[in-house]
Amino acid sequence: MSNDDAVFLARLNAMTQIVTAHMATTKIETDRVPEFIQRVYASIPTRQADPSPAVSLREYDTATDKERPARREAAWEPTISAPASARPEGSDAPVPAVPIQASVFPDYIICLEDGRKLKSLKRHLMSAFGMTLAAYRAKWGLPEEYPTVAPNFAARRREVAQAIGLGRRSSIAAPVASVPPEESRVVEATDYGSIGRTARQRPQQDEYSLLRALKVS
Repeated sequence: MSNDDAVFLARLNAMTQIVTAHMATTKIETDRVPEFIQRVYASIPTRQADPSPAVSLREYDTATDKERPARREAAWEPTISAPASARPEGSDAPVPAVPIQASVFPDYIICLEDGRKLKSLKRHLMSAFGMTLAAYRAKWGLPEEYPTVAPNFAARRREVAQAIGLGRRSSIAAPVASVPPEESRVVEATDYGSIGRTARQRPQQDEYSLLRALKVS
């Protein structure tokens, strides 16, 4: 093997190691890979087969960062999460906007989804989250007696309803439609007694006829 071939193979080996190590930790766009390989190969000296990287990877990243700053910023954007003290047991459990014990007040109720102060939860839950009251109670483990309307607002609503007469039955009884008397029907009288007597007389007549026949014979 000639000296030039040995140098070429050494440079190729060094370039392979550099590119492999860099791409294992840094994402490079597909159309930028050939340019990166050429730059790495050109930066390796031709006088010796030194596999150590002769190009600064950070220097290449800086050059490419100028062309795609938005993607780099999105990749390093930190994730903001609730403090550990505010999480209940189990990382997957939902965290209410306020503690359940501090969500009900005389004049308003605090929504556990977004922390809004409301007089009634039903309309807000459906319009903002597409959620029914039953689904809301199930998600946060609320009992059936948990109020969904502010107590003072509910009392005021009952007073207004009573003042305008809602829910009160009318004291005037509705007139009862008179039922027309049943038309008289002419029924032919049947003498059931005569029928019974005739039925009783028939066996007696048969017996007399039989006796007369025996006497004659």
